[in-house]
Amino acid sequence: LARGRTLTQITRAQARGLGVRTRVRPMSDDPVRTIIDTPGGPLAFQEYLVRGRARSRVRAVRFRGVRKARPAPGVLGSIRRAERIVIGPSNPFVSIGPILALPGVRRALRETRAPIVAVSPLIGGRPVKGPADKMMRGLGYAANPVGLSEVYADLADGMVLDANDEHFARRLELRGISTRTLPILMNTRARARAVGAATLELADSIGRRPPRSRN
Repeated sequence: LARGRTLTQITRAQARGLGVRTRVRPMSDDPVRTIIDTPGGPLAFQEYLVRGRARSRVRAVRFRGVRKARPAPGVLGSIRRAERIVIGPSNPFVSIGPILALPGVRRALRETRAPIVAVSPLIGGRPVKGPADKMMRGLGYAANPVGLSEVYADLADGMVLDANDEHFARRLELRGISTRTLPILMNTRARARAVGAATLELADSIGRRPPRSRN
């Protein structure tokens, strides 16, 4: 970056060096910084997470620079042409949130006909690591798959849940969200493959969808 290369160029070089054949795109070549608003004042995300050890209550999450940022080359086209879209099991506010906040991304996701499936980052109400549960509660969401469905209310057609959260499946189905339930802790290659297969099978069972509401 200091030599003037874009994040897209760097990501492409890293993928090539590691032998990754799948096309990997960063969300943007422009700088976007995550800011956590706490009772003690605003904190940069790493300051909140590392120095503060995520102890402060989260009042809001903001993305400095996001309004001027643009999706990296090819991002919007990939969304529009996708056959399936998976929202990975990561923090919905500080990992997925910056991507969704980029101008044009949410609209592209609403307009695509690809089924969108989210994999829950929670197991029995707790993340494998990180402060996702604390953030969800601080921002007014229940730290469970139902709360997650509210975060992704205008996007998700389906959700993959952990077996410990199977009792939430019926409530999600009543909200129009299809579900699959299995152990989602990907601590072995076999489990990772099982979660991936279940996610793709769920997306295929949903099939192509009409464009989502733009409201």
